[in-house]
Amino acid sequence: MHSDVQTVYLFQCGHEDLFAVSHDKTGGAIPRSSCVSGWLLRQEFQLGTQDPLASPVEPEPIIRGMAAKGYYIWRDPCWAQRPAHWLPAAIPPSPKPPQAHKR
Repeated sequence: MHSDVQTVYLFQCGHEDLFAVSHDKTGGAIPRSSCVSGWLLRQEFQLGTQDPLASPVEPEPIIRGMAAKGYYIWRDPCWAQRPAHWLPAAIPPSPKPPQAHKR
């Protein structure tokens, strides 16, 4: 059986009510001109036509938009108020191991 589930990434434009989904974890496929403050990675999730989303948008328009453009953008002022769904926007880098001092 073929699965239509794909891993995608949810972004938010700063703290605005503008959201985007892309296959690219860096958000590089999403136009920067749509979000001058910069796209923030909020969540990784599995997108499929049979699965409920953590968003108010049906999966079919997202899948069609991503197939046509590589991303899908929408605006939702109510959903922006629900921080319980977010993952941290920035994960701190791993600390570097201490370097040995040369003598």
